[in-house]
Amino acid sequence: MIRISLFKNWPLKILSLLLAMIVWLYVMSDQNPPVETSITVPLEVHNLGEGMVASDLPETVKISLKTSRGRLSDIGDNDIRAYIDVAGLGEGRHTLRIKTFAPPKVEVAEVNPERVSFHIDESGRRTLPVEAQFASGNENPSLKAELSEKQVVVTGPSSLLQTVYRAVVYIDPSNRPASFRLTAEPVLLGYDGKPVDGLKVQPVEVEVTVTGNDFVRRQVKVNPQLTGKPARKIQSVQCDPGQVWLSGPQAAVNNPGDSFVATEPIDVGKLTGTQTIEVRLIVPDGVRCETDKVRVTIEF
Repeated sequence: MIRISLFKNWPLKILSLLLAMIVWLYVMSDQNPPVETSITVPLEVHNLGEGMVASDLPETVKISLKTSRGRLSDIGDNDIRAYIDVAGLGEGRHTLRIKTFAPPKVEVAEVNPERVSFHIDESGRRTLPVEAQFASGNENPSLKAELSEKQVVVTGPSSLLQTVYRAVVYIDPSNRPASFRLTAEPVLLGYDGKPVDGLKVQPVEVEVTVTGNDFVRRQVKVNPQLTGKPARKIQSVQCDPGQVWLSGPQAAVNNPGDSFVATEPIDVGKLTGTQTIEVRLIVPDGVRCETDKVRVTIEF
């Protein structure tokens, strides 16, 4: 009797089982639906030869993932990885597809960028003197800068190291007291005077002590000096730029009586109509201006 009952109406029983499985899958899907997300991970370099270095690589890549909501919450910081395998590659330029690792039930849908072009070179090392350099427009002979480090050690691709001319720390003394201290990152400059990136510098920061600072910057208006008798009534006078930066000793730049900088005289009696004229600025002795000329438009 038991055997007969077990196999009785078996098509209906199989159908019931399938329906139960469908309902269970629907409920699980509703409670733990699939999701898509993007994360940013470091790009690793695997199997790089001893004494070699890979450059021109992005530090990170963006990975799009597909998984369940519950699985997503279980993913740790190091569970998703992106890397390139450079085994067997020598010096020179190479292009490789980025590979990824993800735990089970996590699909990597997209990697951005998908491929990377990079350079493999021998690792080199140079020791360079480091100099203090005041920001452009803030040069002052009375200033003295002492650095906590006289030299920096630069490491990275040998071919890139050869392009470095010097190491400097930039100092902006404007709006600072007579003596002050700061920390600054050494900047590597090439023979063309432009920064060189892609190299490591040690120490990362240098302490700078500046003394004798009597140097300030100040923005003032431009005042056009008009002379002569115009043939017609002047409607407007405009300067381009209308304001300029002055820099120099504090006593000269912050003179209360100098709220503007004047142009050289413009004889409006010689003008017959609206005209734009380029004229020089009259800058006080010992003071530097970011520009020595302005354009003045006189409209009749």
